[in-house]
Amino acid sequence: MSVKDLKDQSFKVRIDDVSFDVPVLYGYNAYDRRSKRWPTPTLAERSGLRRSVDTLQFEALLPDMEPFSEANASYFAEPGHGRKIRVSLMRKQGDWTYFFNNAFHRLRRNDDGLVLNGLRRYEDWSTTNRITKIVYLNHDRPGNDLIEVRCDLEGAVVSPGCTVTAPYGEQFEVSYFFGLRYLSEWPEIHQRLLTLLDRFSMSAKDTNTK
Repeated sequence: MSVKDLKDQSFKVRIDDVSFDVPVLYGYNAYDRRSKRWPTPTLAERSGLRRSVDTLQFEALLPDMEPFSEANASYFAEPGHGRKIRVSLMRKQGDWTYFFNNAFHRLRRNDDGLVLNGLRRYEDWSTTNRITKIVYLNHDRPGNDLIEVRCDLEGAVVSPGCTVTAPYGEQFEVSYFFGLRYLSEWPEIHQRLLTLLDRFSMSAKDTNTK
């Protein structure tokens, strides 16, 4: 099926009691490059039924959350992070108590004049007494509102990146990762992602799919 044919198709899914319509062209993470085949909605979805899932995953291009198109195909295909952002949405996994009880002691506060939208900057020291990651947190205690931005060190890996874990609404947690070079744009990226998730949810309400 061609990209043009897929443009108006969406996966119709539900996590618990919340529904989402996700355009197929956000599904590059499931694209089979060898056979050049895209995932497509199931027969049940095309018949108007909504599929229950535990996790919603999709991929887009920064900075504007673009889905796949023939014009931007090369950016999706390039190795490493590039312009890609990969997203997972799931039920909240807890209030971070385990993290603060077992891993927070490795973090050493070092803002070093660098501010990321007001988040606190920490260096993550491993048992080998070296910095392994840079971590940004919005506060230093367990809670359902915690935001964590965890980044590779520049030059530590071939394609350094950042992984963000943050709440979405009352019942969900969104996790996503992108290239380190976009870190300074994180506040805008985060807001655009939340807006996109809202759009998926509103689209599902509009379709009235059962």
